[in-house]
Amino acid sequence: MKLKIYTLVFVKKRNEILLGLKARGFGVGLWNGFGGKVEKGESIFEGAKRELKEESNLQAENLNHLGVVTYEEENNPVRSIVHVFITYNVIGTVRGSEEMNPVKWFKFRDIPYQDMWPDANLWYPYVLQDQYFLALVKYVVVGTMPTTHYTLIFIKINGYVLLGYKKRGLGVRKWNGYGGKIEVNENVTDGVIRELYEESNLVVQKDNLKYLGVVTYNDRQHTRVVYIFTSSQFQGELKETEEMKPQWFNLNNLPYNNMWPDSQFWVPLVINNQYFQASFTYINDELNDYSVERLSELPDMIF
Repeated sequence: MKLKIYTLVFVKKRNEILLGLKARGFGVGLWNGFGGKVEKGESIFEGAKRELKEESNLQAENLNHLGVVTYEEENNPVRSIVHVFITYNVIGTVRGSEEMNPVKWFKFRDIPYQDMWPDANLWYPYVLQDQYFLALVKYVVVGTMPTTHYTLIFIKINGYVLLGYKKRGLGVRKWNGYGGKIEVNENVTDGVIRELYEESNLVVQKDNLKYLGVVTYNDRQHTRVVYIFTSSQFQGELKETEEMKPQWFNLNNLPYNNMWPDSQFWVPLVINNQYFQASFTYINDELNDYSVERLSELPDMIF
């Protein structure tokens, strides 16, 4: 079995821990400590200090090697070994990076486990208590991973479509429609209306929504199902929000180079009001496989 060696550093102070939101690459959109692959000729301590500096602008004066997490994936010959460190002594000012942004202090009681790797809540408690540990985590194939459901809406009017420039979180620094995760006890249409309002200040009535299709995303963590809507009727004054910066684009000149790589395969169908379903598989933030099918009638919602 092939081994890959990684480091992960947690900066702590009394009852607080510093985490970064992964802005790109493996684990994008998830909160975690600071780390990455150990480079050739580099010790794990050197790698840990380098990654912490690159991702948070902090320099560790000392590191405590607290534990090791071993990851195995079904039908994958690669085993990942993650050396976990903690430190209370750092030099520098906390600053986000291209890799991790934002970087934020969390009270122990407020750690966002729902937006972290599924195994985090199994071994993070040892990190919080400065307790030495060993952990083995085995992931099964993608098809059996948890599924989460999202909405996405494209507002179109007079030959233009409204896109938002993502300012934080999953998809940061990319253009996209407006949407997000469907909340507990919320249906699909309520979710898309809420997300559009929160991100743009625009209001669309249910009767003015057109459901066009579903896009399924698979990665090593879980499956995301996204329900795609359009509308040409709305109320309210368009505003920039903490999440999205709005801009109208000509339907014939969309910024595909600054959108998710899969957008070029299905957004044109949205522009042309074509029913469809699509599936995309990403590995390490790279599009690995996909399928797109045009439909003659409205696809079923599986939520």
